[in-house]
Amino acid sequence: MNRLGIGCLCAFLFAAGGGNIAGAENAGPGGLCFRFDDNQTPAVWRKMADVFERNGARFCAALNTHSIADNPEYGELLRRLSSAGHELLDHTPDHMMYGIRARSAEELERYRKEPAVHHVDPERRIAYLRYEVNLEFWANRVFRGSIRGNELYDISDGMERFLHRGSMIYLPLAGEIYGVAEKKRGKLKLVSFWNEDVVSLPEMKHLELLLMNASAISPTDDGMRLLAREARADFRKLGVEPAKVWIQPIGWEPAVAAEVLFRIYGREFHYCAADCPTLGRKWSCIFSDTASRAAFSMRTNSATLERKSVAEMKTLIADSIAGHRVLMMAGRMNARHLPGGFEALLRRHDELLKWIREKKIPVRTVSEWARELYETRLDPRRNVLPSPARDLDGNGSPDGYRLTRGTLARNGMLLLPPGNGEVFAIKELAGLEKEENLFRFSASGQPGTKIVFRFAFHRRGRLYPEKCEPLVFTVAKPGWQTYSAEVNIPRSSIALDLVCLLENAAAPVELKEPSLTAKPRYRRERRDHRRKRAGWTPRREQAQAQPLPQLRPPSIR
Repeated sequence: MNRLGIGCLCAFLFAAGGGNIAGAENAGPGGLCFRFDDNQTPAVWRKMADVFERNGARFCAALNTHSIADNPEYGELLRRLSSAGHELLDHTPDHMMYGIRARSAEELERYRKEPAVHHVDPERRIAYLRYEVNLEFWANRVFRGSIRGNELYDISDGMERFLHRGSMIYLPLAGEIYGVAEKKRGKLKLVSFWNEDVVSLPEMKHLELLLMNASAISPTDDGMRLLAREARADFRKLGVEPAKVWIQPIGWEPAVAAEVLFRIYGREFHYCAADCPTLGRKWSCIFSDTASRAAFSMRTNSATLERKSVAEMKTLIADSIAGHRVLMMAGRMNARHLPGGFEALLRRHDELLKWIREKKIPVRTVSEWARELYETRLDPRRNVLPSPARDLDGNGSPDGYRLTRGTLARNGMLLLPPGNGEVFAIKELAGLEKEENLFRFSASGQPGTKIVFRFAFHRRGRLYPEKCEPLVFTVAKPGWQTYSAEVNIPRSSIALDLVCLLENAAAPVELKEPSLTAKPRYRRERRDHRRKRAGWTPRREQAQAQPLPQLRPPSIR
């Protein structure tokens, strides 16, 4: 067994005759969630709700509550959405995590007295909230630059490429963070942390500055409590239950880390999930995720029907399900780029939802997926590899597979062309069962052909997957054979890349029924597993069946 954790402990060669492999059928746990952010007019919400309800589906509405809390029409709308099963989400009171807009002079004065408030802007009626910084965070970058007024110039060599609009810079002499508002010809315009154009500093040359990583900046606990209380009060004023899912406002402010959110929103206000980017979009909303705060980092995918066609979305959904992922789609009902406008967007959703219903793809809300992803244990005996026979989107390529060099899929088999090199790959497969697994497949080819599988494991926080020694299977005789090897999946792995290559293939190779299943963990499970393969059913399972089947002596090879 090699040190990276994949071991070919034994390679067995069986005469299979094309029989089924246990666990070869893959149920493919996964699905999708539709989410729409920001406030729309009640008429727009009602039209979209009609499309979803007509197709038996529900969506999530991420709302900025402060501006709608006193609107009776909105209250009636939200009560209707909530009673129909749509989920209402907390998108912060005013689309700000470091500020809140007062609706009256009296409310602004009340905010001014809050310990979380740094200062207020009477003209805009905004109370700006304090922030906390971690100056020792490992991803912060030290550099040198000069400041004059609100300009940052004469920047250290190589650092300019890391500075862009929205970058946060800590000035030790002032003890404050300033943001970069724009970048032109080597000069950067500085604004306050809250994006106020009020910066006017004396000229200072060759200062030591700190480029702050977003994870090194966080709101105060008092600030999060204030926003959570205000959102809760707004929902109750609208006549609906307060939200239990928090959605990150995207814009000027740095994103909030999952651990920070969980401390207040999770523990004190009992939110069950959140959308924040600290764990990364690629590795969020996946099955068998061991991250302790994964439910508070349920990132959305940027692809929606506002930008992609129905056919493109079908492929994306099919591949996500094959990879044991939940596709979180977050749009804003923005139809400016669509010919036909909002009505065309409604038609796109109607067409996609009809296909989803036909294919029986699960559509759930964020809180429902949070429970299923992180509180429900999947069957460890399932095959985690996608089936070559499954093509939900009907594009001629199996879901989850990347076919190369002329590889074809036909009748549940992969037809691999002769020659040398990669023939197919499965990328970023999630839902893995850790530790001991059994990898199996059936193939038919010319003797002497080598079928090579390369495994690479993704770990959270690592840029590239860790490659392991390949598994090499040599075809010894013509006809269908079944090959297997034991594979040890590291506990820290969150996804797998699997690449298949051919060597010395003078003729085409047929491959079917690939499977990767967890080996039974205990002695009884191992014994029952061997006996089931031999055609025998354990007595405790026989007793549950109605009517009782006739017993026959076990035949164990």
